[in-house]
Order: sequence, then structure tokens, then C-alpha cells
Amino acid sequence: MTKLQPSTRILFVRNFFPEPGKWGGDEVVLQFVEGLTEAGCEVDFVSLGRRPGESVGMDIAPVFKRISAFRCPGYVKIGAKLLRHSPFAWAVFFEQSVGAKLPAILSRAYQKIRPASRLAGFFEEFSTKRFFDAPTEEDVRLVEQRVKNFKPNVIIVDYAWLGPLFWRVNNLANVKKMVLGHEVLHLRAAAFKKAGLTPDLPDWDQETEKKHLEGADIVTVETQGELEVMRRILPNKTVLSLPRGLLFRQRGTTRVDGRCLFVGSNGSANVSGLRWFLNQVWPTVLNGCPSATLEVCGGVSGAFSHEKHPGVIFRGRVESLEPHYAAAALCIMPLLAGSGFKTKLIEALAYGCACVSTSIGAEGAEAAIGTAVIVADHEKEFAQSIIQALTDNILRMKMEAAAESFAKDYLSPAKTLRPVVDLLVKCAA
Repeated sequence: MTKLQPSTRILFVRNFFPEPGKWGGDEVVLQFVEGLTEAGCEVDFVSLGRRPGESVGMDIAPVFKRISAFRCPGYVKIGAKLLRHSPFAWAVFFEQSVGAKLPAILSRAYQKIRPASRLAGFFEEFSTKRFFDAPTEEDVRLVEQRVKNFKPNVIIVDYAWLGPLFWRVNNLANVKKMVLGHEVLHLRAAAFKKAGLTPDLPDWDQETEKKHLEGADIVTVETQGELEVMRRILPNKTVLSLPRGLLFRQRGTTRVDGRCLFVGSNGSANVSGLRWFLNQVWPTVLNGCPSATLEVCGGVSGAFSHEKHPGVIFRGRVESLEPHYAAAALCIMPLLAGSGFKTKLIEALAYGCACVSTSIGAEGAEAAIGTAVIVADHEKEFAQSIIQALTDNILRMKMEAAAESFAKDYLSPAKTLRPVVDLLVKCAA
């Protein structure tokens, strides 16, 4: 990868501070920032708000040891962690810890009282930005101050909803402006509504998204199809594909016969896709392969906490996904809505796993379809594809070998980042 000039200074702005292992979007940002630092540029990272919820701490990714500076409101850096400095936050944390240790009857009564939480709520201690909130006047002033002090060559914002910063912040005339777009938001909104779901990101149409990107010089998306759409919408902008990437991870040979794996957050697309799979596909799989089992990891498990399905284990959030990928004979992506290159598919391929997916779940991995990934959109075809992969060891081993080849050929972060890094070299020259 081309080395950036030492004078290349990049200001990266995001609504939330990225936490490793938290969410796919966090991993994309961390990987991108790491790629920039490895290319030799200085990075100043600005988080505009706190994450929703009552967490008192979060891990700091190793890459933040190498950047020029970073800001995360409401937290103080202690070692490799960011800890809330609010006494309210800690009071609520201890209140929750005590409640979790009480017997069930006492715990329910205690949860109704929760004095610390009530007091914190009164003072709006946990009122935070939503992930997709537009920049406020306070945000504009903060970014202006960072621009004044850091003097960046390039300013990058995460997602189009922060695009208005480009015309609201002063002194950006000679600064290149880039939107790390991830996905085309109006296409995602349309896909969700077509599937009967409420969009999980802003419900924009094409014109609204175009307006938010007017101030940018460079826009990135993840898949080839989205690239073609965005280039038609923004003919006068530089639009690049920036696929998500991961290094191949050798996982050994500790497969569990018949084990399927689904990994996902509690987003509505994951919940609806898994519910379709459990109700419409899984019974057929068990009829054809009675020894099959399914592990479900991640926040999506919470939506099924009161349900029981034969052969299904809901793990919830786990400390590490590595042993679960190592045990999986097959990974599934039963998504009915969504956009962009799915983190769960990238991760499965990076571990060398055979995969069965809907066409939506396989977006961005077209080169792996038919080799590492079987695509099926009808419930019967999806079930038969799983049965075939679980019962035909030769087929599955070929799929695993193809996943390894795809990961090495297409998912290397150095390869996925190169076009953007090379462009930033030219911007700073």
C-alpha cells in the first residue's frame, strides 16, 4: 500500500466512539483508521456523543494507541479502557449489580425502585445521541475547533447523516471532504419496507441522500451494485468501493457434525430473518438431518429469550466467536432485508466456513457464490441447501477451501483499503 506523506492529517468524525467487537460498523471504522495509520498518516478522531445505554466503560481498540488524538465525551481514559466519569453512571452500575445478585422475587421488587436510575433519568444523565442523529450546533463548534487546532488535509465523516458538517463548519475550503458511506441509505430503506420492516436507519429517498452528500468530494460504498447506483446519483463526485475486509483466520478442524451457526445483533433485519428461518426452514432441515443443531450468537438471541426450538441453542453475546466458528460445520445468513456487505458473511468467510445465504445476505460476495456460498431465497431451497452441505462432506470441504481462497484473494484489508489510501495520497500531494 502506498505510504501517505508525513504531512497528511486526517480528521475523522463519528457520532459514537467505536468499540471492538461491538457492532459491524465499529469494526469497519476501526479497520479503516488502522489502515490509515499503517499508511503513515496522522489521525485525529472525534466522537460527538455517548453510546445509548448505561455502560460505565468500554475497551479501547489498539489502533488508538497510534493516532494523534481522540475525543470521547463523558469518558476518561484509564489504561486500555474508557470509563464514565459521572457518579450517576457508577451509582446505576452498582445498583444493577446488586439487583442481579438478589433472589428473583426481591430482584423484581428492587428493579421497581431503582433510586439511582430514577435520579439519573431526572437529570437526563443517559440522554444520548442516536446513531444516525444529524450534527447539532454544539457538534459544529467542536469540529471547527478541531479543524483550527489540527489543520487537517482531509476530513472524513462516518455515514451521510454527518454530511451537513461539510457546509456548516468554517475553514474547510482547502480540505478534502469524504463520507465513509458503508451503504446506500435510500436503497436500504426501500429494502426494509419491501420486506415489511421499519427501516433501522433514516428513511430517506434518493433526493434526501443526495442532498446530504452534496458537500463531499469523495464518497465510499461497499458493494459493486451500490457503487453503480451512487455514481449515477453523484456524477460529479469521486465514488469508490470500499469493501469490508478481514484477514483469513485458520480455525483448525474441530467441527461438530451437523452444527449450524448464526451470528447477529438485535437489529430488526436479523430478528426477522432468524424468525423466518426458525419457523419456515429449520423444521425441514431437522426432517432431513435429525442430528442438526443451530447455535445463535449475539444480541439477536434476546428476541427469542422466551422461545424454545428443537436443536437450537441461544448463546447471546459471547466473549469470543472464535470457538463457535471453529465448531460450525456451516454458517447461515437468512436475511430478508438489508444492504451492503454483511459483517456476518465476511467473518464466516474469513474463518473459512461454508455458508448458505439468501441473495440479500450474500450481497458483496458475488465471487464466492456457487463455491463458498450457496444462495437460496425460498424456504425449501434454503433447507435443502443446508441438508446437502451438512450431509455431503466432500461438498462442504470444497466450500471451505473456496471460502479460504476468497478470504485471501478479496478480504485482505490491505487490498480493500488500497484505492482509498492511494486517492488520499493524491489529495495530500
